[in-house]
Amino acid sequence: MGAFKGDDLAGCWVCGTRNSTTIKASFNVTSLGDTATGQQTVTITTDFASANYAVLVTPGDSSTTLVASGTVSSKAAGSYVMNSVVEAGSGLDPSLDWNSVAFGVQ
Repeated sequence: MGAFKGDDLAGCWVCGTRNSTTIKASFNVTSLGDTATGQQTVTITTDFASANYAVLVTPGDSSTTLVASGTVSSKAAGSYVMNSVVEAGSGLDPSLDWNSVAFGVQ
């Protein structure tokens, strides 16, 4: 296994309470904004070098009848917007937590 360098590690990650701005645990995240139903904005403490970084979003959901997916609708060097949508395409706050991690050059 080779040596790790800064770009190999998560630039930020967050676990946030649904329908809220409460951060349960995080690394390099200043705040969460509850911007709309099924949407939160993550503000990063130390910005990425550009908006060219990768983000993975997983809405935690205990429902066994709805299939939710997590997407990112916009990115800037210092923030990104997470979305949780159901099969029909409408926004839905996760029933559990928001979770995301981002990788890239900072």
